[in-house]
Amino acid sequence: MKSEITISELAKLMNVSVHQIRYFEEKEVLLPAYIDNNQYRMYSMDQVYQLAHILLLRRLGVSVQNPCTQDTMPRSADCSSMGFEVNFKPSQK
Repeated sequence: MKSEITISELAKLMNVSVHQIRYFEEKEVLLPAYIDNNQYRMYSMDQVYQLAHILLLRRLGVSVQNPCTQDTMPRSADCSSMGFEVNFKPSQK
């Protein structure tokens, strides 16, 4: 299994458009792990998790420009210092 994927592979994996990922890059909330010699944007698991958090926060109505999505978001989903907190509780059946 390879450790990095291209932007198109990331888009397919996360069911978003390449354009949307480039938008997040433009806003500096999701940057590639590195840009390969062939100018392909390469993404690691860290960026996959970061994109998943960004998409979750957007679904919850939090703006992409929100500072919570910058440095603290990939490591923690707790944004309570900004008046926003995500609590995940498993449903009991």
